[in-house]
Amino acid sequence: MAKTNEVAVICPGSFDKKVKFGQVAVHFFTWRGDKHLGRLRFWNPFDLFYGLNLFFRGIKILSRVSRETKPDFSLAMWAIPGGIFAYFAKIMFGIPYAVWVLGSDFYVYAKIPIIGFFIKYILKNAKYTFADGISLSSEVSKVTKRKCYFLPSSTNFDYPIEKKTIKIGETQLVLTFIGRMEFIKGPDLLIDAILKLKNKINNLKVNFVGDGSLLPVLKQQVKRAGINEGFVFFGNVDDPKKIFRVLSNSDWLIIPSRSDSIPLVFSEGMKAGTPVIVADLPDLKYLVKKYKIGFSFQAENVNELSNIIKMLPEKVDVKRKFQQNTKPVARLFSVQESSRELEEIIKTAL
Repeated sequence: MAKTNEVAVICPGSFDKKVKFGQVAVHFFTWRGDKHLGRLRFWNPFDLFYGLNLFFRGIKILSRVSRETKPDFSLAMWAIPGGIFAYFAKIMFGIPYAVWVLGSDFYVYAKIPIIGFFIKYILKNAKYTFADGISLSSEVSKVTKRKCYFLPSSTNFDYPIEKKTIKIGETQLVLTFIGRMEFIKGPDLLIDAILKLKNKINNLKVNFVGDGSLLPVLKQQVKRAGINEGFVFFGNVDDPKKIFRVLSNSDWLIIPSRSDSIPLVFSEGMKAGTPVIVADLPDLKYLVKKYKIGFSFQAENVNELSNIIKMLPEKVDVKRKFQQNTKPVARLFSVQESSRELEEIIKTAL
């Protein structure tokens, strides 16, 4: 969008500074919190202070940037906290706004008292709403009584794929989980499934990319089981090339979420040509079935996930077919396509 429009971005960061990324000016602001927003407990005085600090710091820089740039339209990415800022921009400066909703906005944050009320109010007052999930767009439409557009979120993974050579009968198996190390994302389910296969799959490697409150618990669980040699915990990785390299050298991407719409890592896996094994949540199950890009298992069913993993060494030919099928899905989940559609819709409001 920056190629045809002047774009300014406001977001929390580790410093207060305006930084230019190509044609886009990014206005970073600091806040006192050191937690993920979803882990704040607003009945805790300290967490309440952190939440209010984020709010007031964001409103302060929003006011300054709005006066300087005089925007015609604002896009909140995502409902929390961006939607709150966009709503106040409308109140203070009359700037219409749209909200691009994530699954966590609706299925996690909206269940938190007070925050849930604000999310629904913000969505109802938005000019347009978008959702990065198919079923999520339907749920948002029920709340707003208006159409919510499905608009997939994705990263601009444009790197050459360097797949390792796979031979029929090869026993090495590389599985990868990428996401927050939190209960809702289910990394513990993957470890439980693998523990059931101890000594049943030779030369198994499992990558965990991400950080979160469960990370030390998961590391300890693997250590106690005596299988930590095949596990690699990368922690948080900010380098997209490194993430892409891990994905493209993986046999399977595992998405064992307890609740989710279409996580960003799904589109990253498609661009890396990596087939998936997903919990049968509505959107993920639909995409896997429609495009034939992997397997699905009943959400939270560790035994079923374990049985799927057990049969993978014998599914080399099937995996190759799934890899080929990732190509059209990667085109569907492209930054360029989402930007084009977003721009066309927003222009109708101006």
